[in-house]
Formats: sequence, C-alpha cells, structure tokens
Amino acid sequence: MSAASPRCSIVIPVFNRADQIGDSLDSVWAQSFGDFEVVLVDDGSTDDLEAALANHTDDRLRVVRQENAGPAAARNLGMSEARGELIAYLDSDDRWLPNHLEATIAELDRCNSAAVYSPMIVDRGVGRYAVRPSRGMRDGESFGDYRFVHAELLLVSTLVHRTELRDQIAWDERLFYGDVDQYLLDLVRVTGPIPMLPYPTALYNDITGPEKLSQVSVYGRDSQRFRNFLAWLDEQDALSPQAVAAHRARNLSGVQERRLDTVRLLAEAYHAGAMTMSGATREYIRARNPRAYRYLIDTYVYLRGKPLEELIEVQAHDQSRDRCQICANTTTHGVRS
Repeated sequence: MSAASPRCSIVIPVFNRADQIGDSLDSVWAQSFGDFEVVLVDDGSTDDLEAALANHTDDRLRVVRQENAGPAAARNLGMSEARGELIAYLDSDDRWLPNHLEATIAELDRCNSAAVYSPMIVDRGVGRYAVRPSRGMRDGESFGDYRFVHAELLLVSTLVHRTELRDQIAWDERLFYGDVDQYLLDLVRVTGPIPMLPYPTALYNDITGPEKLSQVSVYGRDSQRFRNFLAWLDEQDALSPQAVAAHRARNLSGVQERRLDTVRLLAEAYHAGAMTMSGATREYIRARNPRAYRYLIDTYVYLRGKPLEELIEVQAHDQSRDRCQICANTTTHGVRS
C-alpha cells in the first residue's frame, strides 16, 4: 500500500437499496475512526441509486458498477478495488454504531490477528432488540460447528480483515445464498479462530417482508442456485458430520415439497447430535410455516428483548473491559502457515 492509502477500505455491495443506502452511509460518515475509503459496488441496480447518492459528496466515497451478478461477485469486485491495509464490509441495509471501526481495528491490532468481528444488535421491527451471536468461538471449536450446529450468526457487516487475505480467499460467485457462510469458512481455514468483541458495534436490519419469509423464493428445488448450493455443500469435506447435517437441515428443509422430506432432514440432524428436539421443532415450523415462525420469534423478541438505548449503554460500558476473547489462540496476523 502507498503512503497515501487509507488504513481501511469499506466494501458496500448495493442492489436496489436506494431507499436504505443513505442511512448506511450516514453511519459510516459518523465513525470516530476516519482513515478509510468507501468502495460502493452497484450490482446492476434498477432503482434510482444515483439520486440516493447525490447528497453523499464525501471524497472518500468511490462508486464502481457491474452488471447484476450477485453479492459475492460485488464483494469480490470491491475487494479488488480496495486500497487500504484492511477491509471492512457493510451490507447496504445495515448500520454501524459510531465506534465500530475504531473498536474493531483497535482489537485487531491488539490481538495481532488477521481478522476480527463483533456481535450485532438485531432489529426485527418490533421496538425491542436482540444481540447475535451470543458468544465467540470456543477454544478448539470449528467454525462449522459454531455456525451450523450451535446456530451462532456471524454477520459480515461486523467483519474486518487484512487486505492481504484477498490473495488466498474469495467469495464464491456461484452462490446467491450461503455466500457469507462460504467466505467465513474459507477465512477461518486460513486464519484460524477469529477474535470477537464482547459487545455489539452494528445494527442488523432483520425487518423482513412476507415475500422473503420462505427460502423457496430464494432458490427453488429445480433452480440453478439450488443446485449450486448443493454442489458447494458437497465440497465441504472439512465440516464435521454434525455440521453438515445441521446445515442441510436448516437450509434445505424449507424447499422440500413433502412434509415427510422435511421431517427426514431434521431427524437426520437430531440423530447426528447436531440439533436438539426443540431445535428440530423450531426448524420444522420455520420450514413449513415461515409466517407463523416469524410471528413467534418477533413475539419472543418483543417480550424478552431490550430497548436499543439500553444495549448501546451496555456497549459503551463494556468498551472498558479486557476484550479479545481468542487472542491467545491466534498467531502473528492469525494466518496459518
């Protein structure tokens, strides 16, 4: 990197989010850490994205465009355009808290790690909020078990990693769904365990419309996207049998035409020790009646969640704690030889 290069490049893929990208960018401009550039990749948007960006005149913003090819291709293009020492990701409907870059970059430097992430405050549109994931990776735990067996949700909008890693890993452009899991699996294979801050630094937009409640709309059984997902899953020889069973159950049960096929997938996960009976029951409801599942989870968050202000206050208090959860398990830059 040249002396004039920013410390961090922020990659934001955008497709038809003209109504939300402004809030995401505003959260970037509000960062307490300012040594960055923004690489916004327009993935062939057909809405009025240009008008939405008209008021964002900060010279740290660069817009690059491509024909619609999906989020993985957009992130690959953004990575290739990055001029910073570090790369951070932000989805176009998520937002960062003002200290996100400052906190994650300080943690990455303190741990001398290749990557770092934080939890996110999840907004489901019910006026109360939850935090995911509930914990970081445990010592000796594989990322596959962390993500699929224990269903811990590492969100790409909190991830920061060293730019040099783009020479070793890339986003699989076959995948329109599961691309984040693919990238994180490959990342952890290269870096080893990734440190997680114990407090959230971002807001995840999980306000979902009825048309998105079923995976069938994402990939039907006969679609190329569905076949691509199955092909990728078959290639994952590093996943434990439990992780494969859990991943299949959570991601394929929703596209089964027959209830019996859904039950079979969930039973396989249960007997493999990858899912509890209560977990299998929840997944069955999600697969067969996604609207009911959404209502149940929204109700749970409304009753058990916390006000946003309270979570932000806790976040501010936790910044004074001795933080990095896995520093002792990482090597120089966290990259395995």
